[in-house]
Amino acid sequence: MWNDIDVDFFIHTDMDIKELTALIEKHTAMKFDEDLEAESFPLFLRLKENRHFDKSKVECFHEGFLYFKYRLNVECDHEEIKGSYINFLSGLLFFLWEHGMRVIASCDFEDSLPYGGGYQSWINHAPKMYIQAS
Repeated sequence: MWNDIDVDFFIHTDMDIKELTALIEKHTAMKFDEDLEAESFPLFLRLKENRHFDKSKVECFHEGFLYFKYRLNVECDHEEIKGSYINFLSGLLFFLWEHGMRVIASCDFEDSLPYGGGYQSWINHAPKMYIQAS
């Protein structure tokens, strides 16, 4: 049982936030407003620049992802749709990885996500030609 079904994606890319927003909109079919928030029941997304971003710490083992450039918070209003929610999150992870981004999902159910949500996985260092959604 999950204590919390919210997820934080820590994302590292050279894209600016407008490019990243457009890419996420393309994949999710959700439109972000001027506050970089998007809602389509039961999902709510919030994208922001990570206030802890530090390029010199990104490569630190174990905790480097905390210093990635962006943070995408995903909230879900219905715990009953866990399977669909996992599919949505997994698809978004693969989509971002396929676009050459380093992404770590931080949540209570990382083990239910592909490659453990990317934490300590080769997936965040692999050339995108090797990354495919299963």
